[in-house]
Amino acid sequence: MKKEHQDDSTADGVKSDSGAKYEWIGKMLDGVTSSAQKEYKLSAFDRIATAPFWGKLLSIGVILLAFLVAMIICIPFMGIGSMLPSLLGQPIADTLGAWNVHPWLVSIFSLIIPNVLYFSLSMAAFVLGVNIVFGFLEEIGFLARAAYQFDGVLSKLGLQGKAICPMLMGFGCTIGGTCGTRVMDNWGQRMLAMAVVWAVPCGSIWSIIPVISGMFFTPAETLLVCLGILVYMICMMWLVSKVFGRVLSPKDSRTGMIMELPPYHKAHWGHILKESFLKAFDIFKRALSTVTIVSLLFWAFSFSSTGNVQDSLLYQVGTFIEPVTRFFGMGWQTFMGFLSSAFAKEAVLGVLNAIFVGQNSLVEATFHAGSTATDGAVLSQMMSQTVSKPEALAFMAACTFNIPCVMALTTTYRESHSFKWTARVALFYIGMALLLSCAVYHISALFM
Repeated sequence: MKKEHQDDSTADGVKSDSGAKYEWIGKMLDGVTSSAQKEYKLSAFDRIATAPFWGKLLSIGVILLAFLVAMIICIPFMGIGSMLPSLLGQPIADTLGAWNVHPWLVSIFSLIIPNVLYFSLSMAAFVLGVNIVFGFLEEIGFLARAAYQFDGVLSKLGLQGKAICPMLMGFGCTIGGTCGTRVMDNWGQRMLAMAVVWAVPCGSIWSIIPVISGMFFTPAETLLVCLGILVYMICMMWLVSKVFGRVLSPKDSRTGMIMELPPYHKAHWGHILKESFLKAFDIFKRALSTVTIVSLLFWAFSFSSTGNVQDSLLYQVGTFIEPVTRFFGMGWQTFMGFLSSAFAKEAVLGVLNAIFVGQNSLVEATFHAGSTATDGAVLSQMMSQTVSKPEALAFMAACTFNIPCVMALTTTYRESHSFKWTARVALFYIGMALLLSCAVYHISALFM
């Protein structure tokens, strides 16, 4: 076998196979292709898009703008889904109540089923919006520029530059970031990218952390809490790549991203829309079964016939293991909030309100997270009497880096088609969240 860098001609002047190959290609193309431009020149836009510094800023801006457009596309579908619990819940409850059906079954059909439909429709809407927008960016040729810009940075995580898109999308929603990993070249790279995306705090986290932090800390201290979350996010992404990258993306199998920047051209909207709707409908069908199972499990632990949180199995378990949770920096109340954050980050404030203030049942607080009224002043007063500042810090750290939510969990499973790897990543994040909570609590307790 000839070496890769051997000369095109041999010592006796006879042309090698490589020289003959290129001579044959030249003859075949002679007269077939012609161009007045002897040397390819970048357009004004591409000079910016491929610049080391400004190109990265441009890529980040375009991807974040694309995610905003994806959100705008999915909002109408999510709006329709959000009406299902209120439209179906009370009529179903009234009908089953008139038939003297057991409260457990009434709760399942009036609360669980409508919300499962809502969650599944929301998940499908995210997939639809993301596929439409990023399918467009891929077809016109821009995603290739973004991947080129970040390939060197992300190669340190065992990923290719294409992973920058789902990582930035993760700041808005982990579901969108998880679906965005479809641009990766192979399954190992895609699974690793999904695991890394989980470390990015989503928009829901940024909506609850300032509220909880504001109950215990000044605005300046709250800003430091948010900055600390971003710093740890980078550390977490590095740690995830080290733990899972050895198997999913071994060093000896990693290759640099070799690509030719495609020319810009018009997108084929018919193809983009068809593929996007098919993928969204497939996710909706698959999500119904998975979200239903997870929701029923959480409901079984949090349900109480009286509506009192202290009558739920979750309370009994929480108080029983409180000596253990205290080691990790959380009492049973904040630990219940930590568990609810695994279901939905938006549910945290509602669950805390149900536990500390006593408004609404734990089930309603969780499933009606968006509509549950929370009096911040009352909740702050009640929590400050029970929760210390170190525990509050530990709780926020644990919630932020817990598994993103049940919809992200099911989306990861559906996108990866691997229960084993989805469970591994989930257990890793739960374990690391508890270890982080423990460290934050015991260290901060020395200074507060």
